[in-house]
Amino acid sequence: MINWLNRFIVLGMISGMVAIGLMLAGMHRPVPSLLIIMCLCLIVAVWMRSRLYRPLHRYKGVVIRYIQEAPEVWSSHICGREVRMIGKALGRWILVVLHRLMPCISMANPSQPLRLFEESDCRRTINALSFSAFERMLDELEQRCGAVIISASALNFEDRQPGRLQERIEAVQLRPVWTYQEIFRTLHRSDTVFGRRIFGWPIRSGENHRAIVPGIVVWRSSDSRPDFVAFDLTEADKRTSTHSA
Repeated sequence: MINWLNRFIVLGMISGMVAIGLMLAGMHRPVPSLLIIMCLCLIVAVWMRSRLYRPLHRYKGVVIRYIQEAPEVWSSHICGREVRMIGKALGRWILVVLHRLMPCISMANPSQPLRLFEESDCRRTINALSFSAFERMLDELEQRCGAVIISASALNFEDRQPGRLQERIEAVQLRPVWTYQEIFRTLHRSDTVFGRRIFGWPIRSGENHRAIVPGIVVWRSSDSRPDFVAFDLTEADKRTSTHSA
């Protein structure tokens, strides 16, 4: 049920932004009722997101959220600035088109990926807050029967942020109530498109239309192992051996 709610939130926000874009472009007259419904979907999606996505930390417009993916499954995410990043990407695309039509218009390298922050100090702060949120989830959920935490991100690749995943593994190892398994997670198509188009994620070996990112899944030592398939998880060792074969 919660998985479907998360999908509705994504679709509702996209439909609302499309409706707003059409109205700003003056294309609202043919189907005003449909655009109103799309905008209402955006409002409902934002309200539902505030209920399911609990903010833990905020920093310069970036929000570290604690997201409930299923009745006993949680994950933390670096969110916020989505609309701003989409706006930047659209602005860059428009400049690329104009540059091709009128080469006299100068622009920065269009292949350069967008970043939440260019300053290294800001990135370090966000990484520290993200790790703090992960530790907080471990501490708050340790008494909850059946609790599962998934921490998987494109930032965990060693060529992106060396040591980020290992830091989380060590945090779990310091808490005997928890156990973990290193995994790869296949992301939803919407997350993949956003990451590749907005942030310039490369298509890595073994991927296709859905990105695959490293991480860990954590569950209480006294509980049974969670269902990996239900959340698009693959044990790291199995995926590595399958890819090598």
